[in-house]
Amino acid sequence: MRAALRRKRRRRLGLIVVSAALVAAGTTLYVTTSRGSADAATSASEEATVTTVPKETPQAGWTVVGRGTQGVFSDKKQVTVGGITFLAARFRKTTTKLSWHPGSEDPPNAQKSLAGMSNKIDFAGQEGLDGVLGAFNGAFKLSARSGGLKVRSAVLAPFKPGYATMAIDTDGHVAMWAGAAYQAPAGFTGVVFRQNLQFLVEGGKVTTPALNPSQSLWGATVGPVLRQSRTGAGLDASGNLVYVATMAKCLPSELAHAMVQAGLVKGMELDINPYWPILGMAPTPNHKPAGGFSVTLPGSQHSPFVFVEGWIRDFFVVTARR
Repeated sequence: MRAALRRKRRRRLGLIVVSAALVAAGTTLYVTTSRGSADAATSASEEATVTTVPKETPQAGWTVVGRGTQGVFSDKKQVTVGGITFLAARFRKTTTKLSWHPGSEDPPNAQKSLAGMSNKIDFAGQEGLDGVLGAFNGAFKLSARSGGLKVRSAVLAPFKPGYATMAIDTDGHVAMWAGAAYQAPAGFTGVVFRQNLQFLVEGGKVTTPALNPSQSLWGATVGPVLRQSRTGAGLDASGNLVYVATMAKCLPSELAHAMVQAGLVKGMELDINPYWPILGMAPTPNHKPAGGFSVTLPGSQHSPFVFVEGWIRDFFVVTARR
């Protein structure tokens, strides 16, 4: 009887040691046991299930830009519409985070109303700790009345019904919908809500308004020419954030078609005209203000280093998800 008890204790001890080793190695262990005697806990019917998060892997048709121990951070591709070349920069949902910055001039008085927010990448804070992987231009000036802007509890511009909203939550995740900040999806705790006109792409298709190049719909251009440098951003079917832009002269519909080619299911226009499109992508997370942007938007009038020094307009920053 005593010998049998000693054997049971040794089997239980062995199970505890194995489980502890798996936990120490970062493994999640689930054990399913049948009801019954203590011996059933060590029977052949026991099941151990190990769960892991797969790394982000390269994808055919896309060129990897940023890569780390978590897998792919970002990649890019070129798409052509009507002879115009667009650059699509994709930032993977599971390995990156998004943040937003006000500019020194726009939104007006942002430095006063948005305490603690700066017009430059925050290398001394969380962004520098996580590591910067990319940055790109924001949307129209608030004076253009192209939609609402809410940051934390401060509403800096009124929201417009049906206009495209790109929002960032407390964990750096991105969501998009048509409407005001209070119409956010259930469970989404947003900290930044930025509107800019109507959707160019919805449901993976070019919208009807996108086919109308009117400046009243898609922003005033430099001179009477409707074709201008244009930028936009949206989400693909996997929830990845994709920035699409060209310095060539294009129509809103051509930007929309480029978005669809890049796999977007939702897409909105950001800033337009030659002076404002800016993009930087880094091969590894940058923790210090040393630049390191190996990919930029061809033909852009500015280096993305302006986001390091401080920029006059609002912009977005992509960092590594740790």
